[in-house]
Amino acid sequence: MVSSLTKKLFGKLATGAAIFATSGVAFRQVERSPQEIDRVLHDFIGGRITDMEWGAFMTQPIVDQRLESIRVRALSVPLPLNDDGRLVLGALLAELGASGAG
Repeated sequence: MVSSLTKKLFGKLATGAAIFATSGVAFRQVERSPQEIDRVLHDFIGGRITDMEWGAFMTQPIVDQRLESIRVRALSVPLPLNDDGRLVLGALLAELGASGAG
């Protein structure tokens, strides 16, 4: 069982990683498929990945600019994940699915 303090700490670390990722520091872009983005968003909404794993995902820019746009907008989701954040991620999933990618 993960303590509340541990969850808060990992949430803060993931948030810091996300802020660092958008600070202009260049990271190597990675290839991601629309299906990978779909799975990660669903897993995060469903609580099947940790805040730390989410932070790692969010710090890796994506080569495909449409998917990168979705990743960047997902950075606005506050941690720990709450209902408002779930709505934002759900809208991004809908956008991903509407394009035939999800």
